[in-house]
Amino acid sequence: MQQLLTKYAQENIVIMTHFSDADSPDRHKTLQQIEHFDAFALRYPACEQSLCGSAGILAYPDAHRDYIRPGIALYGASPFEGNYGQDHDLKPVMTLKTAVLSVKSFKKGEPIGYGQTYRMQNDGIIAVCEIGYADGYSRFIPGGTPILINGEEYPIVGRVAMDMITVLVDEKVKIGAEVICWGEGLPIERICEKAQTIPHQLLTTVTERPRKSIIG
Repeated sequence: MQQLLTKYAQENIVIMTHFSDADSPDRHKTLQQIEHFDAFALRYPACEQSLCGSAGILAYPDAHRDYIRPGIALYGASPFEGNYGQDHDLKPVMTLKTAVLSVKSFKKGEPIGYGQTYRMQNDGIIAVCEIGYADGYSRFIPGGTPILINGEEYPIVGRVAMDMITVLVDEKVKIGAEVICWGEGLPIERICEKAQTIPHQLLTTVTERPRKSIIG
């Protein structure tokens, strides 16, 4: 450290750490890490400090110091299991949208999708929507996961395919209707609860295929 201070004497040196457990309700490990960091940083009072990613920013305000490093919070999602971004006054900045490709009636007992993993419980209507795992809508998102069509929630049924998903809908849904997979009106955390994953995984695996629009 002393060699760095000597070599870069004219530059601003920042001492950094990264919390390993800041998203845990057990605060012991993070408080211990802060204590160890402070003991080290005390020897270099001229250096600025940075400790917190998103979980640390929200859970440990006394550790903000000179710089914070928001990650998942920039997307408006919560870093904490069981919490939504809105619980921390965060708003989603990414909305994953698509459209309804087709609408068709099916009879009770008819299979839907690859592997016939879902059979119609009653006579009903299935909408096919133009998105799949090749777009970053994970194959591990299970049946029963909600999506929004024209602002109303409907459940996915069957497996997520490469380019399409199938959704159990009603007669109000028409070809061309807007579909929201997550984002405004449908927190990504709800999708994660169904898929047993974290927002980071879904948000960072959206591929190049979906058209991107930057608003604002």
